[in-house]
Amino acid sequence: PLAACAPPHAAPRLRARQPTRACSGARTAAKVATAGARGAERATLAPVSVLAATDGTAVALGEVLPEQGRCICLLLTQAGDFDSFESAQYLVDELPALDAAGVKVVAVVIGTPAAARNFAQKTNFPVDRLYADEGAEAVAALGCAPGWGREGGPGAWAAKLPFVNGYVKLLVMCAGVGSPGTLKEVTGGYF
Repeated sequence: PLAACAPPHAAPRLRARQPTRACSGARTAAKVATAGARGAERATLAPVSVLAATDGTAVALGEVLPEQGRCICLLLTQAGDFDSFESAQYLVDELPALDAAGVKVVAVVIGTPAAARNFAQKTNFPVDRLYADEGAEAVAALGCAPGWGREGGPGAWAAKLPFVNGYVKLLVMCAGVGSPGTLKEVTGGYF
């Protein structure tokens, strides 16, 4: 959760290594990073309703993604996920070059508009280019796995257990259950 993160003035800027296939956030981002105006991904995402991070106004992604030209639509996991933080921070550094090249950049983060605003503040991602997807509808529309312990994902049975919360799911995921290779990839970034 974002509440556990350090305040923006004390938060270090995380520098991401190149995303790997084993990271769920990176895998999601890679799947749609160049979902352009003419692609099947745009048609799939167009009817999905998201909330503007600025004020919580509902908008269909088809109104956000251009029909012509190039676009990067970064679909992120939860607003407090390190993969989301790293991807957004990396993209922030590239925004001037992408803007100059005429590439529209937007991001959709799973969570509430308030969490998205907090995310924007901590990552310096422009809040006017950020949208919240409370029900993870965008990633579901593209057929991305919902994750361990969630309905439709591996270990869905665990969601019904009273002691399985976000921390338990995180420990299970880091151990590699439902996401083989995760622990190796995470520790590989530090050694």
